[in-house]
Amino acid sequence: METVLDKEKIQKQIDALSKKYYGKKIVIYGAGDYFLFVRDNIDLSGLNITGISDKKFEVSKEENPSNYIALTPEELKDFDFDIILVLLKNDKKLCDYIEYELLMNTKNEDKKVLSLLNTKLKTNARQHYIKGKRLYEFIYGITSDEDKDKINSKLSEILQELKQVKICSFFPACEKKYKQAYKCYKKMTDLLLENIDITKIKPTQKKKYRKFQLDTAEFCKRMTDFLDKNGIEYFISSGTLIGAIRHKAFVPWDDDFDTGVLRKDFEKLKTILKENFEEIDNSEVSISKNNRLEIIDKALRRSKGKILFFHGIEYLQLYQGKNINDCVSMDIFSHDYYRDDYTWEEHREYLKYVRAKRIELDKFPEIIKFLDSEIRSNPNIVEKSNKIYYGIDNLGGYIVTPTAFMKEGTIYPRRKMVFEGYEFFAPNSPEGYTEVQYKDFMSFPKNIPLGHDGFKR
Repeated sequence: METVLDKEKIQKQIDALSKKYYGKKIVIYGAGDYFLFVRDNIDLSGLNITGISDKKFEVSKEENPSNYIALTPEELKDFDFDIILVLLKNDKKLCDYIEYELLMNTKNEDKKVLSLLNTKLKTNARQHYIKGKRLYEFIYGITSDEDKDKINSKLSEILQELKQVKICSFFPACEKKYKQAYKCYKKMTDLLLENIDITKIKPTQKKKYRKFQLDTAEFCKRMTDFLDKNGIEYFISSGTLIGAIRHKAFVPWDDDFDTGVLRKDFEKLKTILKENFEEIDNSEVSISKNNRLEIIDKALRRSKGKILFFHGIEYLQLYQGKNINDCVSMDIFSHDYYRDDYTWEEHREYLKYVRAKRIELDKFPEIIKFLDSEIRSNPNIVEKSNKIYYGIDNLGGYIVTPTAFMKEGTIYPRRKMVFEGYEFFAPNSPEGYTEVQYKDFMSFPKNIPLGHDGFKR
């Protein structure tokens, strides 16, 4: 961390902020490694810090590395403060999220949100206006006519408010106008989401996007049939399983297909895929270059329609198509049995160790080698038990809030579920499996992504 952050430079920034915002109530957003560096190396006494916020406090506030009040992101909506200083690596994205998503339409919507590490960051209200408008139109399109009828009058009131902003596409509008317009779209989107029956929403109304979803389902049916023939006991998982439970189809804003397998099948599958499909070379894929999609794109352009597979650090992937923006794919995630007397607290500590070691590595092959070595040598990973959880080479082990192990009966015996008109194998208890990853899966997520793969999609 010391090689990344300049102590002297940060101290100057802190001193300047202390003078500029003397006496103002400040909340630090971010309680991870960056905060620990600042806490241990920088004099913060000039700032009137009243709290520290982090997503991890949603699980427990006991891991608070400071003497300040610990706040979940949701608590910031009502907390008394003047400024939020973001102290995270992806500070641009977080600043935008806090200002335009978390605090919008709350009593703190006009409070300042600044990056502690990059004082030159500027939010772009126009971009958020366009994104907000697009999201509203998408959600309105999938809302059932019955639900629309309930709230059309309230939506009309906000539309009248929007007309008063008078943004003209022929002339540049000021940041303030764009923010006002975004605020209206956010109000209308929130109104829809608060009143929609999620089980009655329609498929996406975007024809090109819907075709892509259906093409993906057809490809994945072919691939799962291939897994069946080779004795691989897959099951649909993550967003795909939520779609099967709620809609018997894709979640309208999702565009990938997730499956899981247990370790013995995951290892067997690596060999089977190499024997049947062309492997994408991962030797030059690295974290620092962030070039995974670029390398997959090049392989697809050379493939002439062949099915390719990619060995990533958090899943295996199957691809077919012309390029990364015009292809279908399927993700396959690992799961492990863990010793029956192995505790959740022990696993959380182990994941911290794995994360710390992974940060030291860059290229995919060396990360995969490290993870494989850990899996083979870890005495807590066993061939059979009543405890199953994501492998350390599974994205789910890092991106979801840790909750609990699954019982073997949650997955086995598998059952069949309908998804986009096809039958796929699913966990024995679809709801039980999903609750481990998404506690409130029958509600809309806080952030709805409109597709999340490819360069442009």
